[in-house]
Amino acid sequence: MHASWRCQHMVDLVHMGATATHTGTICSFFVLYDPLIARKGSGEQHPTREKLRMIKYLSTDKAPPAFSRYSQAVEVASDQNLIFVSGQVGVSLDGKLAEGSRAQHQQAWRNVLGLLGAHDLGPGDIVEVTAYLTDPADVGLYREVRDQMLDGAAPASTLLIVAGLADPRWRVEIAVVAARQDQL
Repeated sequence: MHASWRCQHMVDLVHMGATATHTGTICSFFVLYDPLIARKGSGEQHPTREKLRMIKYLSTDKAPPAFSRYSQAVEVASDQNLIFVSGQVGVSLDGKLAEGSRAQHQQAWRNVLGLLGAHDLGPGDIVEVTAYLTDPADVGLYREVRDQMLDGAAPASTLLIVAGLADPRWRVEIAVVAARQDQL
């Protein structure tokens, strides 16, 4: 198999979304495989890109199961463009901070999905989420709002509890990586 692996080391302070590799390193990762390259020179007709599954959710019994609705790993075909969305917080378009934890979580996700939507992407295109919370009591709330906003999508996910964010009033920050199929 002509596969390339990319492992991004991330420490998950609450042990959510971590996957152990064969070396025991804790990390989030993508598996990238290009079936078009694998068939090159084989004489086999190349499949159309529309027939290829863009994102595949992976799981194994060789690592602990997910603690909530997310995937242990996500495979993205190598013909995908990766879109990295910077951390979004609970601030609306007019610059106002949403009041309360729930409102900030919802607004942060609206901002993420708004950025993706502006580029014809949606929740199902998200392959990885990294979220930062300032209060461990908000873990359940984060999961609830995430599940509502992602509408069934279950990307790889890392959740960290941090001492603070850039503005001490911010309670959550969410960054995502999404994948878009190359246009032929």
